[in-house]
Amino acid sequence: MQVQFNAGSASSNGGILILLWLYFLAGPFILTQDLPVHIYSGKILGELIFSGQSPYSNWFELSPDFISNSFTQWAAVIPSWFISPQWIHRFFLLWMVTAGFRGMKAMLKTYSPGQENMAVLILPLLMPVLFLKGFSNFFFGIAFSLHAFSMIPELLKGKLYRPFILYSFLIVACHPLVLYFFIGISFCLIFLYVSPESKTELTLRIKGLAHLLPALVAGGVLSQNTQPLSWIQADATFLWEQLKTMQYWKWYLPHEQELYQVLLGMSAILVLLSFYYTRNSISWLFLGSAVGLMIVYFYAPSGLNENLYIHDRIIILMSICMVMGLAFAQLPSQIKILVRYLYLFAFIFLLWTRYDIQQKIADDFSEIKSAFSKIPEGSVVLPLVYNHQGNYAASAGVFLHATSLTTEKDLVFLDQYAAHTSYFPIRWKSGKDPYVFLGDTWEAQPPNPDLSHATELGVDYIVEVFPPEEYRAEDLVYSSKRVRLYQWP
Repeated sequence: MQVQFNAGSASSNGGILILLWLYFLAGPFILTQDLPVHIYSGKILGELIFSGQSPYSNWFELSPDFISNSFTQWAAVIPSWFISPQWIHRFFLLWMVTAGFRGMKAMLKTYSPGQENMAVLILPLLMPVLFLKGFSNFFFGIAFSLHAFSMIPELLKGKLYRPFILYSFLIVACHPLVLYFFIGISFCLIFLYVSPESKTELTLRIKGLAHLLPALVAGGVLSQNTQPLSWIQADATFLWEQLKTMQYWKWYLPHEQELYQVLLGMSAILVLLSFYYTRNSISWLFLGSAVGLMIVYFYAPSGLNENLYIHDRIIILMSICMVMGLAFAQLPSQIKILVRYLYLFAFIFLLWTRYDIQQKIADDFSEIKSAFSKIPEGSVVLPLVYNHQGNYAASAGVFLHATSLTTEKDLVFLDQYAAHTSYFPIRWKSGKDPYVFLGDTWEAQPPNPDLSHATELGVDYIVEVFPPEEYRAEDLVYSSKRVRLYQWP
């Protein structure tokens, strides 16, 4: 019976992986809000490091904080030489989702053999923010953490386990919040895990903790230039309303709110049942972490200079801890089967209902791409996006940074917001930052740039996405329903 159950789990999970590959690589092109900027950053990084004659060298330079919060950017460097940015985007989305899914599967295989089919619980939680806001470094960090957690029993055998250290360095390069999560959970698992053969001695646990030292040291050294935070507490009523109305999860369609209310509401009830039924210390660890993160949510800081989406990220971590706890919980088998199929249904339902919308987005993106064949290599392009959502999404800018994915040419896109911050691997050179020249609202919806500085900034072309009805015929190079291209001045 045990062998049959494991085989069924493997077959079921294999079918899900095939579905993911087909959806992300053969389905419509899926746009995210920020992942295009990170892929573009990877291209710039490669040009800065390996090409002295790059058109980017006059505009960008390496940031002092070039490791922390930079995994996606560095991962895009080599693919940018021979793969189009659209396909890098597809592969990265697939990589994020499958890495998270396989990470949870590895955790279950290590600590609860035979329960790998419960890995589907993580899939609906990767959907909303992943597809639109594109928290790529953050999600890769979570996936790498799950894989690293599954290796902890190997640490406790007393030998140097290099794969765990490698994953810890990758997590340092992903996101500081995930690094704290990884260190805390790893510390607890090292002391909670009991080998099936015998109890692990204290000396072996201390040796296991030594594997965390490289990440602690690297994180401490590389976090000096991170964004300063304000510890002023946010309005609790507003935060509760955001949570109650599923604003962290509802992006495309109104019924997504009801779906996640049912999904997460039922899971919250099951968390209480799990505390009653369960004597599994690993389940308690994740369930307790979920409760703790929910409390932290109401007291978390925000960025002084911009919204760092800290509350969004805490809710994502809280949700993943919750489903991890449920996956390990010793609930009655009928309840676990119900939970598994509910989460699997929710995931497939979201893929299915969003397919038509994503096809429309892909069609619009193809039309936008057509304008960039008119722009010569090395030009400086000012993208003005008049409808971030494109009438397809309610809560995030699907098209906000889409232009940097449109071409393989070496063009300087001025909507490279990451280079305007202090926590990404590249930055604008002094006197080149468009976010200084063009004003605070130039990327707003609708955009309102201060074009009096456009010539000084070196703008060659202006691209309007979802353009207004009015236009200047004398400077017009290309026009269609979704995009207009002007030469400047």
